[in-house]
Amino acid sequence: MTNLEGQTFAGYEVLALLGRGGMGAVYKARQPLFNRFIALKIMSAELATDPKFVRRFKREVAAARSCSLSPTAPATMATARTGREAAPAVT
Repeated sequence: MTNLEGQTFAGYEVLALLGRGGMGAVYKARQPLFNRFIALKIMSAELATDPKFVRRFKREVAAARSCSLSPTAPATMATARTGREAAPAVT
């Protein structure tokens, strides 16, 4: 997977790689529209073609958002295959 630091992805400014795991990578990013920082999880392109992993990824989106301590610091997840968010952003 390509490092996305310094790029714009799905409308987010990708600032720093926080870590990589089995499903993809997590970045610190900024959402310019609301001037807020978020955690942006990017699913690997290989897994994005597997419907089972895509469903799991979407479940993680819902779980991360339900645990958010602050609506100003949501977790947002995206797929590298399409460059689109896996679910609507929390505003």
